[in-house]
Amino acid sequence: MGAASTGTPRALAVTIAGHKGDGFERSLERRDGKCIDICCRSNESGDPSLLRFTLTLDKPDDAQITRVRVELQGGGGTLPGGQIFEEGPGANVQVISDTTLRVRATFHAGGTVNTVHPPAHAITYKFTVFADLQDGTEVSDDAISATKRALWRMQAYWRDPVRRYGMRDPGHDDWLSARTWEYIDQHGALLTRIDDISGEHGRDIGHSTHDVGTDIDLYHVYQFAGATSGGDNYNRLRNALIRVLSLPAEQTANDRAAITSWVADTRPRFAAIISTTDAQTIYYAIGNAHAASGIALPRGWARTLLVDGVVTASGGQQFDTGLGAWGFPQNQLVYNAVHNSHFHVKRPRER
Repeated sequence: MGAASTGTPRALAVTIAGHKGDGFERSLERRDGKCIDICCRSNESGDPSLLRFTLTLDKPDDAQITRVRVELQGGGGTLPGGQIFEEGPGANVQVISDTTLRVRATFHAGGTVNTVHPPAHAITYKFTVFADLQDGTEVSDDAISATKRALWRMQAYWRDPVRRYGMRDPGHDDWLSARTWEYIDQHGALLTRIDDISGEHGRDIGHSTHDVGTDIDLYHVYQFAGATSGGDNYNRLRNALIRVLSLPAEQTANDRAAITSWVADTRPRFAAIISTTDAQTIYYAIGNAHAASGIALPRGWARTLLVDGVVTASGGQQFDTGLGAWGFPQNQLVYNAVHNSHFHVKRPRER
C-alpha cells in the first residue's frame, strides 16, 4: 500500500499471508486506564499463544528490516491511542526468513484507546514495515488485515454483581459489540439483571447464538420472593400455580397475587422491548409438563398463562388472573423449555 519514503520506485512490498489466534471475534478490554487487547489466549485450552500475523515481504536482497509498526484501526483510520507498538526484530517481530515476518498484534505495553464508549464496531490491523537499503535509504510499505468485529467489555455499571445473575464464565461472559454497548446504554431501563452476552473472542459458552456480542440473556421481569436463581424463580412460579389449583382460594391469596403480578409485569416489558428497540425476538418460558399434589400441568402452561391470562390443568382445574388475553402480536415471541429460567433478547447479528 505505502510507497518508498524517497519517492523512488517501490523497493519493499508487504502482504499478509495469514494469522494465528483463537476466536472469530477480537476482544479488547480497558484495564487501569489502558486498552489491553486480550485475544491472546484460549480460555478452554489455556494456550498462552498470542494473535500473530505472518507478513510476506518482497524486497531487495540487501534490504534489512529495521522495525515494524502495528496499529489498531477503526472505520476512520488508526484509533486514538491505537498504536500497539513500533519495534525492531525481537520477541514481537520474529524474522522467520529473509522474506517472512511473524508479528504480534496484541497490546503488551498497554495502549491508551478509550473503550468507554467503544470507539469502533469493526477493526483492522495496520502493519507498516521499515527497511534500510544498502545505500542507507529507508523504505517502507504497509498492509491492512481483513476486517474483524471487535468485542468490548460491558459497561462497568452493568458489571456490578447486583446487576448480574447466573454463574460467571472464565474470561468473562459480558463481551459485546459496540452497538450492543449502545443498546444497553439507551435501553437499560427495560433490562433486568444480565447473565450471558458473549464469551471472550466469541468462544462457546454454551449458547449457539452468543458468539458475536449481540444477544443478551436476562433474568425474569418478575422475581418471586426468595428466588435464588432464574431456574428457582421458574420453579416458584410453577409451585405457586400448583398450590392455587389444588388448595382453597382463601389459602392461596399471596400465590394468586404473585402469579398475577408475573403476568402483569412481564407483558408490558416484553412489548416495550419489541416495540421500541431493534430486538428481533424474545425467547421465554413455555412451561414443562409437571404433576404434583393431584394437579397435572400440561406442557405450555407458562406460555398460556402469559398470553391468555388463564390456565387450565389437565384435570380441568383453572386459574384466571383476571387480566384477560394479551393483545400484543406474538410473532416475535418464542416460547421453549431452554428459556424457562430466563428470557433472551435476540438482536440483529450484524449489529
